[in-house]
Amino acid sequence: MRILLLCCFLFSALSVIAQPDQHQNCDETYYHPNPRPSHPIGQGPIVWIDEAHHNFHTMEGRYCAFTDVLQSDGYQVYANTRSFEDANLFQCDVLVISNALDEGTAYRAQFANNWQLPNLSAFTTEEIRALERWVAYGGSLFLIADHIPFPGCASELAAVFGFDFFNGYAEIDNRKNWPSQFRKRDGSLKRHPLTEGIDSIATFTGQGFRCPLGAEPILVFGNNHEIILPEQSGRPYSATAPRFSAKGLAQGAVMNYGLGRIAIFGEAAMFTAQTTPNNLKFGLNSPKAPNNEKFLLNILHWLENEGGQKIPQWLMTRIGDNTQNMELSLINGNLRALTANYEANAMLISSDRRKYKGRSKIESYWKQTGALSVRMASIQTTYDINELKQCQLWQKISPATIRNWSPLLRLDPKRQGVYQIGTTMIRTKGSDGHDIYTQGYFARFWQQQPDGSYQLLVDCYGK
Repeated sequence: MRILLLCCFLFSALSVIAQPDQHQNCDETYYHPNPRPSHPIGQGPIVWIDEAHHNFHTMEGRYCAFTDVLQSDGYQVYANTRSFEDANLFQCDVLVISNALDEGTAYRAQFANNWQLPNLSAFTTEEIRALERWVAYGGSLFLIADHIPFPGCASELAAVFGFDFFNGYAEIDNRKNWPSQFRKRDGSLKRHPLTEGIDSIATFTGQGFRCPLGAEPILVFGNNHEIILPEQSGRPYSATAPRFSAKGLAQGAVMNYGLGRIAIFGEAAMFTAQTTPNNLKFGLNSPKAPNNEKFLLNILHWLENEGGQKIPQWLMTRIGDNTQNMELSLINGNLRALTANYEANAMLISSDRRKYKGRSKIESYWKQTGALSVRMASIQTTYDINELKQCQLWQKISPATIRNWSPLLRLDPKRQGVYQIGTTMIRTKGSDGHDIYTQGYFARFWQQQPDGSYQLLVDCYGK
């Protein structure tokens, strides 16, 4: 009888968690003192919690415990009520976006008590571009998107950085084992500065996602979870809802991006303290999540990114403009404009290890690729080639490819310019007329010209 009652209670609790907002409240009784804050109280880095996009979690709402933990460590925490623009983003050090919603989804949740498809982007195209620029120039983004509908509303923003969200649920195979536990001993919790001194982390359903090259997965699903993609939130799920194994997908990951940093997580309750009407505690207040608060602070400490801004903003802007010009030139089919970003004697090394020297040969290379568009995402920009080699993405490149990139490695360190490493997404047309997307990576050197502009001297690609 006790087992039956426990199962019924747990099923009820899980069902409540999956429903719209009235069933979840911040646990205002949660208190965990911080005897050794990392910063003087009220004098640490500035953290914004977004409230401008119908957010399910807000500073004084369901993320009140999240706010208290950060403030107890010295962070200055404020609510953001403005749309994202270049001018205002640079006023904060870390931006937290938790469970943003588009207007239509927010309306249905409030007045119709459901979260049905479609779930559109919570952010405008202009806001997404501003966020991408801000991170590339040194900002730190903490993006959290839980189960349906939140991944659907944040997927366009995540995709700019190369992450692929699934707008559904990441369900554990046996609900008696809920919440999910990620452990170092089974490899589901990865070793990283974020997990130092931590052997396990608990999450409370959420979603799973794919990571791009250059990202470092922190929480990785094993074979005991599956992804379910229903047409609306809540249990029981439709028998026709698509399902597949979550093995290998992430529920948490971090990545250096340009001069900035990104932390992306597919579950929100793990970072706050909430209760349900039947008095279930889940999140930081759960006895099954003893390490989650330390994990949250480790994430914030990593996002501080101290000492990372070595390249001045004006130079990052100039390199970013050059890269955007290359992308637009390829889309418009103007290869002459694309190759104008290269020095006259520049060298391009293709992913098949062929070398093209000079603008005319580089132009012929881009023509023969048949590329209709290319998206270049900088992971790291530095003056020092040795710092480039320490980047996580560099470690994934095969030794044979690196040997072929010797012209880049042999450049005189006294040359005036900057090195970059990043990822590419190239779109071509298949024989059947459908678009084909190929992911890869690049490493390059932008050399300063006598007039102060920058052009590519060596441009290397790999798969």
